[in-house]
Amino acid sequence: MTVSDSLFARLAIQGFSQTGARISAVQERIASGVNDPRVSADPARAVELSALRDMRALNETRQGLAARASDRLALSDQALSGLSDNLR
Repeated sequence: MTVSDSLFARLAIQGFSQTGARISAVQERIASGVNDPRVSADPARAVELSALRDMRALNETRQGLAARASDRLALSDQALSGLSDNLR
């Protein structure tokens, strides 16, 4: 089976047209300042955002635990300070 030049040219033109359409869509999104919220539009970004959300939740949990530990240490410090004053 021989592939003719016209078939090759037609396939190349279709490929260029599809690429041009994708470029136009991206340029329109950039110009409007709106990102496509669909996960399928940028799966790598969706995974990164999910990981960042998990990390933020973990940090908030750790900050809460650190605040509670700080409060307990302050309370212990006050108790030991009072005990030290009584012993003197």
